[in-house]
Amino acid sequence: MIQRIKAMPRWQKLVMAAVACLLVYTVVGFLILPPIIKSVLQKKLSENLHRQTVIEDIDLNPYALSCLVEGFVIKAREGTDTFVSFD
Repeated sequence: MIQRIKAMPRWQKLVMAAVACLLVYTVVGFLILPPIIKSVLQKKLSENLHRQTVIEDIDLNPYALSCLVEGFVIKAREGTDTFVSFD
């Protein structure tokens, strides 16, 4: 296997590296980052605002460089009433 990689022309190695980078970028952007961002954002907002913060879902699109936040709720300081929310 390693012999085949060494025998490949330089342009093929570059194409394979580019495809691998694109695959990693896609998997990280669509699958790995959204749950991490959701948990960190909920924790930090709750700490800084001194209110419970809830986020139902975060969708990232690394190709369009967009982020969609669904079910964002900030509770009132006292009790469980909603202070601010949006979808």
